[in-house]
Amino acid sequence: MKTQLVNRGSHISHAVRTSLVALGFSLCCLLGWSQNLIVNGDFENGNRGFGSAYHYSPGQLLDAGRYDVTDDPPDDNPAFARFGDHTSGSGRMMAVNGSTTANQTVWSETVTLDPNSTYGFAAWVASLTATSPAVLRFSINGQQLGQDFTAPGTTGNWVQFTGVYFSGAGGNVPVTIVDQNTVANGNDFALDDISLQKIPNPEPSTLVLFGTGFLGLARLLRNRISHPPNESS
Repeated sequence: MKTQLVNRGSHISHAVRTSLVALGFSLCCLLGWSQNLIVNGDFENGNRGFGSAYHYSPGQLLDAGRYDVTDDPPDDNPAFARFGDHTSGSGRMMAVNGSTTANQTVWSETVTLDPNSTYGFAAWVASLTATSPAVLRFSINGQQLGQDFTAPGTTGNWVQFTGVYFSGAGGNVPVTIVDQNTVANGNDFALDDISLQKIPNPEPSTLVLFGTGFLGLARLLRNRISHPPNESS
């Protein structure tokens, strides 16, 4: 018995639609189709453009509930691993010593969204110490994006979180990051390249065409690597 993906020729299944939206977000990021609504998401402008319930503490992250914007984490705490930011390897990141108080906002920014629009959110996370990694919750206007995200168990390994948000009425809404881990020992992490971009809403057939093209290109490149052409002598 065939599984039907289309109902009455007009409504695409939730799973397929979700995949197409994710593909659209990836294309937006790759091709720069949409403006990043997050100000200073790469932290290159220092401690500007965002809010935090943590204490800003340049050069001193020995205590919980503190953060800094730095290009060299051990300058803040000698127990932190030394590694580059995600953006360029030599820029700035937000370094955080996780709070022991529950539900304190690590990072927040208010953005203006268009009504009835879909947005893609992304952030890169790395662990500064390997002990008890942070457990981050990403939300827009109080609505959690995806599931709680555990930072890597190894230091210096940048891993991306992504989520999709539908704006509804739109307007000014808060974007927040909260660390759900309240353990004092460890729970140290870094954030970088936070972004929120509007996803264009082309017909699903258009996204399928783009996806097919990318898959075809990936297959071609893989075949070229596995079976390089013979060079004539």
